[in-house]
Amino acid sequence: MDAEGLKPRTLSELDALRLVGEDGRRLGRLFDLVCPWKPGEPQGAIEQLVHGRIGLLERVGLVRQEPASLPWSCVRRIERQAIVVIAESPPDR
Repeated sequence: MDAEGLKPRTLSELDALRLVGEDGRRLGRLFDLVCPWKPGEPQGAIEQLVHGRIGLLERVGLVRQEPASLPWSCVRRIERQAIVVIAESPPDR
């Protein structure tokens, strides 16, 4: 990540940001983050970015379906209005 992308951000600032590939392809908006956690253990790191229409519908409880997601390792930088991910990211569902 470049210096701009390393500025501290809160999780709420990431909510609903656009996900775009380095090639400019739109992948949808971020609707959730997957972070493993077990009671009594230290907080885990973010593992997945949940995005797209199914991600939104699943978040609000309208469907029970596996939403589109990307591993956090795909993130290249976080811009003011978008999260840029590697161009090889799979298309939105």
